Amino acid sequence: MKYTISQNKLTSLIKEAISSVLLEQNNNNPNLETYYRGYNSKYGSQYTNLLWITDDISYAKSYGNRVEEITIDTTKLHVASMYDIDDILGYEFDYCDGLDEDEAQQVLDEGYNAYEFEANQHQSDCICLLDTTPIVSRRELTREEFDAIEHYEGLDYQQYDDNYDE
Repeated sequence: MKYTISQNKLTSLIKEAISSVLLEQNNNNPNLETYYRGYNSKYGSQYTNLLWITDDISYAKSYGNRVEEITIDTTKLHVASMYDIDDILGYEFDYCDGLDEDEAQQVLDEGYNAYEFEANQHQSDCICLLDTTPIVSRRELTREEFDAIEHYEGLDYQQYDDNYDE
């Protein structure tokens, strides 16, 4: 007996299997943590030299028409405080604007590859990665997963297929 399967169904089964394996790895390794990144699909997830991620999937969704799930190995994460960065740069920087490439390199040269901060009224924990060393895996959420994310009142949200400029 011969079975046939559509390309879409095969792709879906493969994605589901990979997600299951990654979830099992996360549960078995306390050094792996899951974060989320919202982004504009028009520009892609790696649009600048910085990668903002959060543990709050609803907050991530407010940043674009796509959300990516990112698994981080915390043993490879060397986080600077805002005070550390101010000391390294010699001035107070605006974490909302992020670091330009030269500033990021100064922080990297001091042994840090990220900084953390708290954002919005929901006190979402956020990390700004300066390089991708701590990343174990990245996966774009499906449309169904994206649509199922709850919205915070007062934050703007894009729909999955929205085309927009930043």
